[in-house]
Amino acid sequence: AVVSTQSTGREIDENRDMLEEKRAKRVAEEGDLANDLYDEEEFDLLSRLKKLKATYKEVHGELKCIQSDISYCQRLVDQARQRLVQEFDTWYADSFLHIGDQTRPSTTTAPLTAMAPSPTPQTIEDNQEKFDRLQLELMMENPDSIPYLNAKKRMEKKAYYQPKMPGKIKAAVRNAPPTIMSTM
Repeated sequence: AVVSTQSTGREIDENRDMLEEKRAKRVAEEGDLANDLYDEEEFDLLSRLKKLKATYKEVHGELKCIQSDISYCQRLVDQARQRLVQEFDTWYADSFLHIGDQTRPSTTTAPLTAMAPSPTPQTIEDNQEKFDRLQLELMMENPDSIPYLNAKKRMEKKAYYQPKMPGKIKAAVRNAPPTIMSTM
């Protein structure tokens, strides 16, 4: 539609230029009497110009409709993106953050803080939880190593859950994030 609008606009300009040249020649040859009369070639140029203007108006209207549709769709995409982020934040908070802790941890420490919660007096830690908590305390002394250790932990976890033999799939049950379709 954009190309068609542009090409029609160029044709209108070319046709208008030809019409003005033709008129200027006729006025130079015949004088002031030529302003009121049109010859056959000028009439054809005028009718063609009129048709091109109508075509341009129609194509330009279609272009405006398409542009409004695009902006509407873009608003819908932005709303869906915002909703997805909100749903993810809610899911993340429900899945990984402590009930009393309403702040979202930074992205570099999120997996470690989620895996190694601090013990409260009423919770009893098993050996793995103690190990994770102590490991986190040691890593907090050197925060630059946290992304490396997070990646290492993910790879170890991935290697543990992946099957050793091809063809056999061992599914890991996880807390799946919500989808837009499940909330409608």
